[in-house]
Amino acid sequence: PLAPIHLDTDRYSSGISRFYAATWVDNSDRPAAFEDITSGDQRISTSGLVITEDHVRSFRDLIKSSSKWYALKDAAGASLVPVDFAVVAASSNILHVTSSSLFAGGQLNVIQLFNRVRLVGGSGVLAVGDRIRSDLVVNEVINLPIGRQVSMSCTCYSNDQPVAVVECALVSLGNPASHDMTFRNVSDQRFTVVLKSAAEITALETKVWFNYLDNLDVCLLPLGELEFHIDSKYRFLSDSAYSSISTTGQIFLKRQRGKPVHIANVDFQWGEAAADPVVEYLERHSVGSNTALFDDGGYYVVPRAGESQVTTFAPDSNVATARITGDYNPIHTNPYVADIAGLPDTITH
Repeated sequence: PLAPIHLDTDRYSSGISRFYAATWVDNSDRPAAFEDITSGDQRISTSGLVITEDHVRSFRDLIKSSSKWYALKDAAGASLVPVDFAVVAASSNILHVTSSSLFAGGQLNVIQLFNRVRLVGGSGVLAVGDRIRSDLVVNEVINLPIGRQVSMSCTCYSNDQPVAVVECALVSLGNPASHDMTFRNVSDQRFTVVLKSAAEITALETKVWFNYLDNLDVCLLPLGELEFHIDSKYRFLSDSAYSSISTTGQIFLKRQRGKPVHIANVDFQWGEAAADPVVEYLERHSVGSNTALFDDGGYYVVPRAGESQVTTFAPDSNVATARITGDYNPIHTNPYVADIAGLPDTITH
């Protein structure tokens, strides 16, 4: 050749990100200009979404369901909204991350591992008329054998009260991340530990990361039950080793009556390591819990008393779902993009 062929990777990645954002966002009448996301320390927030009757009606019409459970009303007479609507509230924030530098131009090879919705708080369910705000954080960017995985969680608030958390994980196939940008943040880990002997108590008290609160008159006894609330931040040196570890949290002593007492803190800061000794200790010594996943026992996915059957239909096209949810990811609607991503066809939301 007369001259070598050069590829400006930064310009290429930026162009792919702009194309991806335009493909997703312009179709939904929202601006495609996003502030770039380059680390897990940035929080993304959106507000102003008000749930309408059209949202509920469109969802019900889409799945062709005449079930009375999609027409329930609250005590004030407002129509209740399927919990799946939390994904609609989170979709703009998820798109913001997907269009960012965290994917380094690998958006055309993105596949979604999962969307998961869990209820939080005690404010009840979503209803027509609620004003929704959502806050998203990126929990991790890690390398898998098939590419980079980006995981995030988005908390949805109804009238400033937390209602649901949408958890999402995406993989950019064949697009590993450099180790200096990989990380994992794990929040609100809960462990219950029962120390069976004086020797086990002494072993815990001598850990460098265990720190009693000042001026606290407490004496741990065998069979005492401790509850650990832990947050961890990891930065990676390689796919299997950390360049830094920060694990902090609080330790509570459970009592037979009354609330647990805050007796100590966890503070562990370390450089290069293969594992987190704090979490390893807690995983070895933690005991099972009988706490139910849902305080109210969960919800039914099969017909309940008074309803003989519930019938739903998979749509012939994903376009209607994209319009309702705001998820215009072209792998759902465009067979050519799905083919580029290595999928046999467009995949259903």
